Amino acid sequence: MAELELERRLVEKVKLFLLELGKGFTFIGEQYAVEYNGKESRIDMLFYHRACAAWWRLN
Repeated sequence: MAELELERRLVEKVKLFLLELGKGFTFIGEQYAVEYNGKESRIDMLFYHRACAAWWRLN
């Protein structure tokens, strides 16, 4: 199995797990690009929890 296929499958399983934890989680995206201090970085998975008003990121 190629590394990209393995990553895709793992991302899908983790995404489903977090969304099953309860109401409030919103999946924003994977390989989400962010820029900080002029440097671009990628977040593997980005979620937002509405009740906590907090961003959750997984790398």
